[in-house]
This record gives sequence, C-alpha cells and structure tokens, in this order.
Amino acid sequence: MFLASPHSPALTLVMVLFAACSKPPAATPEERRYSVADCDPKLLALVEKGPTHLDKDAVSFASRAPGEEVTRTEIDLLLALQKARTPEQLALIREEVGALEPLFLRRMGGTERTHPKTLAALRAAVAEVDWFLFAEKFALMRLRPHQVDSRVEPVIRVPRHPAYPSGHAGESATLARVAAALLPERAAELESYAQAMAHHREIAGVHYPSDSAEGRRIGLAVASALLTDPGFVALLDAAKGEWRRAATGRTPIAE
Repeated sequence: MFLASPHSPALTLVMVLFAACSKPPAATPEERRYSVADCDPKLLALVEKGPTHLDKDAVSFASRAPGEEVTRTEIDLLLALQKARTPEQLALIREEVGALEPLFLRRMGGTERTHPKTLAALRAAVAEVDWFLFAEKFALMRLRPHQVDSRVEPVIRVPRHPAYPSGHAGESATLARVAAALLPERAAELESYAQAMAHHREIAGVHYPSDSAEGRRIGLAVASALLTDPGFVALLDAAKGEWRRAATGRTPIAE
C-alpha cells in the first residue's frame, strides 16, 4: 500500500485544503462590534447618568447601524476623500479636535471673556446632545472605518468610542441651532459651518457619511427639544442679554 510521505506535495495540499475548509468564515462588519474594553470609561459613565433637561425618550434611536453593503460603499467614499486631502482641510480637522463650543462662540463673534453666559448655554446644549449620541453609540457599537479596512488612514487620534452616530455631527448641528436662536441673521452661516465640521470627520477617516447623517438627525432633534425646555430657555435668555449689550456697544463682541 502506498503511504504519502509527511513532506510530500500531495499531503501538504490535502492539509491546506482541510484547513481552509474547516476555518470559519470571516465575520462581516455587521457581525463584528466595537469592543467595550476599548471604550472610554468616562463616556460609559455619562450614559449611565442620563440627560439633564430632556427625558431619555425625547429623541428616537436607530434600531441598528448601517450594514455591510452600506459600509463597503462608504469605505470607497472615504478612500476617495483620503486621496484628495488638502493642507487646508488637515488644518481645520486638527483645529476641530476637542470641544466645539469655543469654536462656535468665536464663529459667532464672541469670546469666553465677553460672552460667558453664551458659552455656558452652548456647553449645556452639548452636554445634553452627548447623552443621546453616546447612548446610541454604545447600543449599536459600530466599528470605526480603519477597523473595517486598513486602507483607511485616520489623520488624527481616533476617539475611544464607536463610530455611529458621529459626535461632531450631532454636537455641531445642535450648536448651530442654539447659536441661531441667539443670532437668527447668522443661521445659514452657522448651519454651513456645522455641516462642514461633520464632513471634516469623514475626510479625517474617523467617520462614515452615515455616521454624520445620523449624528445630525439626533443633534437637530435635541436642539428642537431644548429650545422649548424652560430650564434651557432660561440659559438662552441670559445669553441673549450679552448680544443685546454688544449690539449697543456697551460690551465688545470680540476682544
């Protein structure tokens, strides 16, 4: 009887085929989830705390994150954006890392020194929308683009939380609406600023377009609810006084 040598090409081929057939199929992005161990504990604690002004059911949540087909299509879009990055875009992306409230305040024409109550209202708005954004992030646990496809190269440090929805898109949408309540004549400019900010996170390689769309949906819903909440409206009324005084020249709008 013929026995294959342990080093024969025939036996090697059989072993390779057996290993390939017995190996489980790779998980799709839908089946893989962002790891809880990789999440910032402070943000997990934020979700446990709950919102300040609104009820937890004030905004509807998505039941699932976008699936594999959408993800793959969006990866191609991100790779195209990555290839076309400009120095000007990279500078804005880096400027927008961190808190967005001071950036919006400067865009409005104020500073922390001249408009402290406005900054307080903006910060309260961000704190509120963040609960809804992170509650959905941790419920759906969508992987970041670079975790799905290694060709995606983020240009900033990737935040320690899931991708969907985009925090920058949600926060900027809320901030634009709140800022517009103070400066209605600047509403279009502020809205354009918010949308550009969200898009920059896609160019940066840390968010999918669908992350931005969902973040914006939540941000606008939270802003609408806040603008009818008595506690938040009181903060806004105090801020309006700063802009009225600035308009009369009694307080400079900017340093």
